[in-house]
Amino acid sequence: PGWDYVSKNTYTLGSLSGYKVMSGVEGCGENLYYFTISPTKTLVIRRALITELLPISGNYQTNLKLPGIITPSQEEDIFIKIISSLKFTN
Repeated sequence: PGWDYVSKNTYTLGSLSGYKVMSGVEGCGENLYYFTISPTKTLVIRRALITELLPISGNYQTNLKLPGIITPSQEEDIFIKIISSLKFTN
């Protein structure tokens, strides 16, 4: 996405700050995260949207009941824990 779009979508996660942008249409696509690590380094994370587990999918409630499924809220918690555990060195 262009800078004009990215710069309007600031995002902070723990000690990381940057931008979060949804790339896609009608619930399909990915979230892109841009976190400034240093003046010359940016961490870019591409996180796919799993539409089969969201109301956009007609049978999402059935899908959520399958054994071993990680729900969207659980996935969000796991993502935050993983990103929060990262350590950066120069």
